[in-house]
Amino acid sequence: MFQGMTSLTSLDLSGFNTSKVTDMSAMFQHAQSLTTLDLSNFNTSNVTSMVGMFIDIHNMKSLTLGAKMGLSSEAGLEDLKVTDVYSGEWLHVLSNRTFTSSELMLNYDSSLAGEYIWALKPVLKLQDLILYEGDSWDSKDNFISVTGKDGNPVDFADVTVEGTVDTSKAGTYEVSYSYEGVTSVATITVKAIQTAVNVHDSTLYIGTEWQAEDNFDSAIDKDGNPVDFKDVTVEGTVDTTKAGTYEVKYSYEGVTSVATITVKAIQTAVNVHDSTLYIGTEWQAEDNFDSVVDKDGNSVDFADVTVEGTVDTSKAGTYEVKYSYEGVTSVATITVKTIQTVVNVHDSTLYIGTEWQAEDNFDSAVDKDGNSVDFADVTVEGTVDTSKAGTYEVKYSYEGVTSVATITVKTIQTAVNVHDSTLYIGTEWKAEDNFDSAIDNDGNPVDFADVTVEGTVDTSKAGTYEVSYSYEGVTYDGFFW
Repeated sequence: MFQGMTSLTSLDLSGFNTSKVTDMSAMFQHAQSLTTLDLSNFNTSNVTSMVGMFIDIHNMKSLTLGAKMGLSSEAGLEDLKVTDVYSGEWLHVLSNRTFTSSELMLNYDSSLAGEYIWALKPVLKLQDLILYEGDSWDSKDNFISVTGKDGNPVDFADVTVEGTVDTSKAGTYEVSYSYEGVTSVATITVKAIQTAVNVHDSTLYIGTEWQAEDNFDSAIDKDGNPVDFKDVTVEGTVDTTKAGTYEVKYSYEGVTSVATITVKAIQTAVNVHDSTLYIGTEWQAEDNFDSVVDKDGNSVDFADVTVEGTVDTSKAGTYEVKYSYEGVTSVATITVKTIQTVVNVHDSTLYIGTEWQAEDNFDSAVDKDGNSVDFADVTVEGTVDTSKAGTYEVKYSYEGVTSVATITVKTIQTAVNVHDSTLYIGTEWKAEDNFDSAIDNDGNPVDFADVTVEGTVDTSKAGTYEVSYSYEGVTYDGFFW
């Protein structure tokens, strides 16, 4: 009836009454373009032959059979090809049962009435996963979807799973997912977590600037890839205005490291002293340096101290020299003075037998600053022998200044010359009458006025009188009768 209709694509014969038809041989033979055929009302109870009824129909994807339809192998329903998409079977839509063409022709009865379509191969879609030790895992995590032979989604509960994953151990695991003969395998790789956050402790001093990145060294993610600092979470801060110990947390992907930052009070100190020098004195910067300690209170060598300024000891003046270490500076004031040291003595002349002491020729002394100096602090070199006439030099020294006193010891030439005399009662008399001459220690004439006279003469009474004439310790007695 429809034999050879090669252009026919769809045919709905649900309105046909075939109860009296006896021969359906080659009814649809060579209808090669036919894709849909509805025979839901066919009654083949009187059909005696259906040889080649479906011969050479390759593209029919939908076939609807009625409850009164009968099939036999002579109908020639061709085997369906197995492809990537189709399983090569007919799917009974109502029961979801599948049959090959041969099985359908052999087993068809009224209970199997309904539409048959090409059965699709079930499609099972999975995804591989990479996990890390400690992660949770469920078999559903790798499941994407399953479509059945009719192309409709299938619940995961209908999928058979074999295998499991131990996320406490690094390794590669395979889990099989099966549905209606189709099996796919998902690969789950469990990796050791490489995540690390590396930081370091540090010590700062009050006033130092600080940023969280200062104590950050590096971070890597689960796979060992470098992580930027901006992706790290920081908790905590440092108050560099207050001494103390601060903890700062650096976290990434559940891994936390703690850096301890110690803020210390700065102990740095530069100790120097002022001094007074005198013109010509040698000077070095280290002369005014006392000590230095660093931020931690440790001693520092002078060689590590920075010195600014110098002193010209050839010129009187006030000089400032700066001593610096780690931002701390102290200033020493060096005063260069003109030396005022003086030792004042005088020369003298003595006579044999005169007592002499070194202090006799000392007048005064002043130190560098013009202050009076006691004779006891003056150094004396040399002496005088007053038993021998001669010239003697005696040195008087103080703070490098020396003065020399010359002491001349002479022979004593002092003499007092008088004469005795005889007078008569009533004669006038003066002490000068018996004085002839006098000379001093140096032989120089001495006026009578400078001579000391002891005694007198009473010219009203006869008798003998002694009168003493003295000068510089020399005495002569005159007698008067």
